[in-house]
Amino acid sequence: MRRAVVAVAVLLALVGCSGQALPPVAQPSFTLTPATSPESLTASASAAEPSTPARSAVTITGKGIQKSKPFALQGDYTVTWNATPDSSVGCYHGASLERVDGTFLNETLVNELLNSKASASGETNLYGLDAARYYIQANSGCTWSFTFSPA
Repeated sequence: MRRAVVAVAVLLALVGCSGQALPPVAQPSFTLTPATSPESLTASASAAEPSTPARSAVTITGKGIQKSKPFALQGDYTVTWNATPDSSVGCYHGASLERVDGTFLNETLVNELLNSKASASGETNLYGLDAARYYIQANSGCTWSFTFSPA
């Protein structure tokens, strides 16, 4: 506050000493022009949507605890899984399907305890998946694969 008072006093002293008024300050002018037309905004929005994935079988393989590489799905699928324990005592084999964009998805693919070295397999179904990129979050002590076949 004190600096503002001093600044005003100095300004008044300068005006008073010269006997002339200060020149007027030019006001800035603004012109609003749209950066893009509404048509291009619509085109940009539709270009950002995920492309429709091919409706063919997708097989994802892995070993142990890991996240798979992303893959595209849309619609209904029959999912078959196979697991082979990496030890003679068996393994736990659990996995879920997750969306890459972080949208909540509650899709358990498998939750099994394999009690021997023998391989195991099973099947489940997925319904109404949005067109998006997904990955498998595996929590497994096995070597595994999942095949997503359009239903």
